[in-house]
Amino acid sequence: MTGMPCPQTIRVFLTTLSVCACLALSSRLPAQEAAASPTKDLSVEIQHSVLDFTAFVTGGVRYFACELRVTNHSKREMSLPMSEVRLLADGMEYSTEFHPSALNGSSVAVDEESIPFRDLSQHQELMLAAGEEQSTWLIFTNLPAITTVPRMVLQLNHNGTSIQIDVNEHHSNGLRISHTQIGPGMSLGLIRIAGTLDTVNVGTLASLTDQLASRGVSRIVLSFSETVGPMSEKLSGWVQQIAEENGTARQYAQFPAIAPSIREIHVARLPGHQFSSSSQQSNRRFLHPDEASAVEWALEPVFHHLPASQILDQVQHGDRLVRAAALATAADRLEEDQLPMIMEFAAGDDRVLQRAAVIALKEFNHPLSVDTLVQHAHSTDAQMAVLAVECLAASRFPAAHKALAELLESELFVTPGDLSRILSTYPREQWLSSLTRYANGDFPREQLSNEEISDVQRDALLALGRIGHPHLVQLLAEAVHSEDMPVRETAFSLLISQENEECNQLALEAALTQIESAFPSHQVLMLLERCPDAHAVPLLVKHLDETKQNRSNLIKTLARVGGAGIDETLTQKFSSLATHEQAVVLSELAELQSDKVVALAEKAIQSEERILFNSAIAVLQLQDSSEAVEVLAKALNDASTARNVGALTRALTEIGTQEAINALRQARTLATDMGKLKQIVEVLTAMENRSPGQQALRNAQQHAGDENWAKAIDDYDIAIELDPELTSAYSGRGHSRLQLDQLDEAAADFRSTLERNPFDGMSVTGLGIVLVRQGDIEEGIQLVEEAAERFPDDWVFSYNSACVFGRALEATSEEEPSEDRDQRVHDLQAEAMKKLRLSAEQGMPEFDFMKRDPDLRLLRDLPEFQQLKSPVEPDSDS
Repeated sequence: MTGMPCPQTIRVFLTTLSVCACLALSSRLPAQEAAASPTKDLSVEIQHSVLDFTAFVTGGVRYFACELRVTNHSKREMSLPMSEVRLLADGMEYSTEFHPSALNGSSVAVDEESIPFRDLSQHQELMLAAGEEQSTWLIFTNLPAITTVPRMVLQLNHNGTSIQIDVNEHHSNGLRISHTQIGPGMSLGLIRIAGTLDTVNVGTLASLTDQLASRGVSRIVLSFSETVGPMSEKLSGWVQQIAEENGTARQYAQFPAIAPSIREIHVARLPGHQFSSSSQQSNRRFLHPDEASAVEWALEPVFHHLPASQILDQVQHGDRLVRAAALATAADRLEEDQLPMIMEFAAGDDRVLQRAAVIALKEFNHPLSVDTLVQHAHSTDAQMAVLAVECLAASRFPAAHKALAELLESELFVTPGDLSRILSTYPREQWLSSLTRYANGDFPREQLSNEEISDVQRDALLALGRIGHPHLVQLLAEAVHSEDMPVRETAFSLLISQENEECNQLALEAALTQIESAFPSHQVLMLLERCPDAHAVPLLVKHLDETKQNRSNLIKTLARVGGAGIDETLTQKFSSLATHEQAVVLSELAELQSDKVVALAEKAIQSEERILFNSAIAVLQLQDSSEAVEVLAKALNDASTARNVGALTRALTEIGTQEAINALRQARTLATDMGKLKQIVEVLTAMENRSPGQQALRNAQQHAGDENWAKAIDDYDIAIELDPELTSAYSGRGHSRLQLDQLDEAAADFRSTLERNPFDGMSVTGLGIVLVRQGDIEEGIQLVEEAAERFPDDWVFSYNSACVFGRALEATSEEEPSEDRDQRVHDLQAEAMKKLRLSAEQGMPEFDFMKRDPDLRLLRDLPEFQQLKSPVEPDSDS
């Protein structure tokens, strides 16, 4: 339909309308009245308040808790009943609760301190002397568990005067929030917060983003003032998540969502978040150390799609932060005749514009731009000097690289740490000599910590590895024996990454030296697996004996490089290892196809530790041997928990050999616990799909469906001949024989089925019908009654049980009339109808068949039989 507003437009309109309504409500109260009473003799102020959600009870509880400070300004004693205070939240009225049980055990955050609710000071009535001031907590629970912040007003009564405190306005005033729109098309919303973000005024922030979205804003920078104190861990997490996931915060569902039309959210100066280096910005690109960086990142994709003329217009006429962002991210789209303007910015006093202009200069292949960067690199302003050096290194143009190579030979106000970081980030042959000096430790160290010295050498080695230093191997050969562990490890990593014989040998020599005195690192173990050396084996075994932690990788390496006899060594040490390490030994010995593994697995499978038990099963399952099946079978016979029975039966099923099937059948015979027996039977039933008699079984079932009972019996005979343990074939043949009144033969088949599967309800009730028809009425009834607990909620079993009683009724009715017979007829009728009603309640759909079932012949004329219907079947009147 044309002319209809889209859903997004409707949402924005409703959101804006909601915000306007909130502002209108706020305007009814003067600012002072939002936090204090309008009466002259009494003032009430909010000291602390929090809107939060606790999951301490099932389903969780949303609550509002606040601490009020009440002052009696009069010259007489005053009584204030706090039990009469009400909270109006979105028009709903809530009464205060005193130590509510739903919150006991949880805490409320107050001034960075967590206070248990049971410790909060609460007063049902405040008695205030003249001039006295007191504080009390109020708690309101079971607020709607929605993501929006409700409109909340506290309402008190004093001497007939209503005192109202606008909670939202009180919190909003503490937020000290402002906003503006900047950037191309005013598409960036810059929100500045100079106060404290809390669980109530977070709603103000969310509403503001909705307003900005309705004005076409698609990106937001949320900038916190440097003076803002730390916020709660929950709110800090929410801010980070809405930034990283474009407005959604699935882990913080108790806080509002941001308008979905906002594409990106960037956060500047998040309270409590530390930025240790400039590289951190690229690692967490939605969190930024300052406002200028946040705006730069937010607008970069916008400038990427703008024509050059509009970029120039933004540089010349845009907001200061926008101008800086355009220079820093889009200068490569500007013409060279704009260079004087950029150089003017680079020479200016505005730090933000100066930084952006210096970044922009790297995009120009002009002597003036290079000279200007060189001048800044010589600056005594260390930050500007580092930036200029980095721009020269990052430039696309050889002239800048040549200039930097010359600069590196001079004295700069740039630390070796910054230089090595920059040069390793942008490695080029022009600064090979400088990187070589750094790698050898030839640089001023006076003002550097040991960690910083190590970082310089490591960065240099990594850069040389990327460039391809002509004497790299020699450098690494020396560095790999350094006393500095990080340098040593870096050199070792570079050696093994070369993957040539010389480097492998150097690395192997270093590795052997290392493990003579220290536990082998992960890299050393990887090298030994790639380049096995017999000299390493006794050293590794020594560490296995002397070390008690983190031995899993060591065990794997030993198993793979230890050679003949290592399985014996690991077997001997098995009992001294931790559980998870024993699991590793089992796995590795299985890979080695060791003849020790089955014996170890037999011990491990008796463990109560899950990881070891599962590992033993996995290993035995892979063996596919008679010994493995025997161990699994014994464990299954001894197993007592459903989890263990399930794991063991699955393992034997996966092996699937005739030995494994026989083991399951034996376990079925030996099982005395019905739960265990059912699990085993279910597995065996599922395995029937692999039976050689399966095709004949399907043919027989097809004939039975057509009521061709004689032909069905012939095919069931074939299936049983092919697989004498095919339970379904016995059950089906018994049913077919029953239809042909071959009662003795049917009884034999049903008994054969139940020997193999006591959970075959058709065979239980089929045998019951046979017994009743053969005159053993009590035995037939007793059989189905005793089996009923095995078939809860099974409408088929309930229906067939009714058939047993129907046949018993038929047999009893043929007896000579007597008072005893009449009573038994009555009882059998009642029990049969009870079973039919139960079957209907359980979902029996076959009501038409029931009315012609010969087993129920004597029940058809009963009124209750005629009225029988499914619980979902409509009444005739309706």
